[in-house]
Amino acid sequence: MTGLGAQIRRLGIDTLGLPSETIDDLHATIETLGRVFRIEELAAALSGRIRSDLEAVRASAGGGDGDPVPCVLILERRPGRLQNMTAVGGNNVIDELLTLAGGRNM
Repeated sequence: MTGLGAQIRRLGIDTLGLPSETIDDLHATIETLGRVFRIEELAAALSGRIRSDLEAVRASAGGGDGDPVPCVLILERRPGRLQNMTAVGGNNVIDELLTLAGGRNM
């Protein structure tokens, strides 16, 4: 790790880089934090609840059986204007969640 992480480590502070690009990364991160903080059972329970909730969303969206709904998710924009917009691209956790909920990221 370079940059900020390296600077922090030089100060003698431990760092931990965790992935956050996919839903699987989310679960792996929860499990890793559970081990780090010695709360593995709580982490496993949280991960299980999230899996269950996501499955409920998938089921309520037709379980992938219907045609996906075309959509664009704008994460931020200049207040009061349609300028400086940031939309969700593909191959990331938000795109995965959008797809899971029955959307097709445009």
